[in-house]
Amino acid sequence: MADVVRQVIVANLATPFPLGRLSAHIAHASVAGILDQGEWLDNTFQLITEGDPDLRYWMQESFTKAVCKAWGREDMEDIAARARASGIHVSVIEEEGYLTALAIGPADPQALKQFKDLPLL
Repeated sequence: MADVVRQVIVANLATPFPLGRLSAHIAHASVAGILDQGEWLDNTFQLITEGDPDLRYWMQESFTKAVCKAWGREDMEDIAARARASGIHVSVIEEEGYLTALAIGPADPQALKQFKDLPLL
């Protein structure tokens, strides 16, 4: 598991947004991918990693990511559905009706193998 647990971020290059704005959405997706798995208790954010060794390792050791590209809402929705069907956590970033970025995982390489066909950004 050590150096291969990663988060896959997918950017939708079919949006009309400039590269800087899309880059911000990529960063939002990565952060949301973690925050969506935690909860606020009063003024404290809590992320329980018990039972999820991949998330625990990623948070403690690596923050490794791969940023990939896709084109259009349909492609993005298909990628998100594939991840969810495999039991992998997915976070979605949308703005102005565009699905701009996804965060998949963090997860182990076997779980992420199905996304090897996505071209790197």
